[in-house]
Amino acid sequence: MITNKKTMKKLLIILFITLSCKSYGQVQFFMLQKESTVAAIDITFSSASTSLTNTAKVFTPSSFNSSFGHEGLDTKKLPSGVTGRIWFKYVATGDADAILGFSTTYALRDYNLMLAGIYVGGAGGNPVGKSQGGAGSNISPGVNGIVGNYYGVYRDGSSGQIRFQTSTDGTTWTDLEISSATSTADLFIVCDLYGASSTKLSFPKGINIKADSVYSYVFIGNSISYGVGASDTAHRWTTLFSSSKGKVEVNMGISGQVLENGTVCSRTVFDETTIPAYISQTALVIALGVNDVGLNNGTMTSSVYQTTLDSIVGYAISAKGWNSTKIILLTPFYITTTGYSSFVGSCSVTTAADTTRHQAYSTAVISVATSRGTQSVDIYTYMKNTSGIDTMISSDGVHPNNTGHALIADYLISIL
Repeated sequence: MITNKKTMKKLLIILFITLSCKSYGQVQFFMLQKESTVAAIDITFSSASTSLTNTAKVFTPSSFNSSFGHEGLDTKKLPSGVTGRIWFKYVATGDADAILGFSTTYALRDYNLMLAGIYVGGAGGNPVGKSQGGAGSNISPGVNGIVGNYYGVYRDGSSGQIRFQTSTDGTTWTDLEISSATSTADLFIVCDLYGASSTKLSFPKGINIKADSVYSYVFIGNSISYGVGASDTAHRWTTLFSSSKGKVEVNMGISGQVLENGTVCSRTVFDETTIPAYISQTALVIALGVNDVGLNNGTMTSSVYQTTLDSIVGYAISAKGWNSTKIILLTPFYITTTGYSSFVGSCSVTTAADTTRHQAYSTAVISVATSRGTQSVDIYTYMKNTSGIDTMISSDGVHPNNTGHALIADYLISIL
């Protein structure tokens, strides 16, 4: 009999269960693992694609668009060489397609890009599924989600081995499958809510999850920050800038997003509560305004924009702990005459915006930066005065092409 309590807590009971699998004809191995006494902590996601809402740690899409995943990221990571686990609770039948996982970078949040993620599917008896190594697939046939159970992803810090697991109590864990993906490097915590407007990720938690001291540049913006117009994410300005600085990129750009709540149509209005709490990030970059400029509908004005931006900056400082000197405000990016015209017919816009309106919004940004003591970059004026700038914008007149994204990144690199 083992009487040493410490030894008992570390004891791993290995059960070798031979299953008869007609389709695979193989032996599968399952492991029961008693959790250590390390305290679990809540995982709190900030929206990184389309918006997420959080009610008592239950994350759901704030609005649903089947064309986009509702991606999120935490401000913590599983450090290199450290053993740990992340998990969620399957609360109710119908909760589906909420994928919790580890990624090698914050940029890889989509379910088929993350290193290893686990979810309960929405069809066929709610089968538990996985995504690993950039290729989505189902876990072994016959494993279905059970309401009330917990599902998680475990990483052995020494070997890098990753396991998909389940638990009835959140304490003792059983392997569902050993992942084909391995990594001993830093692993970042991400989620992708995709599949239905009822998608939920309930009570996500983790052990040995630490604040990420390298989690550096947080970008809040619209489609231009998200990378529209670039050939891929590697060529968008936020990625080029972060890579040059040797820092982690946290891209929270959302296509169509506006700052002012006066669009009189369906547009995503920036939610200040999604701003991540300050830990040790290098900077919070706010690049919102192009859509506000373009939506010249009488309710969207530079004065309302200035008041709203000032309020958001104040919230980041008072509620999220950001120092004003770590906040960078960008004036709205340059767009062409064609770009201004592209907004006509949308959200009650009958008259296209112009450079006078654009300049008023840029002035508003500089005014907020001055009053709040933040940094500011007049990217609009720089782009406008660049020779051949219109050739650096896509045919829609709004989104920079690869050359335009590089122009923005290079300028910011040179002055920040």
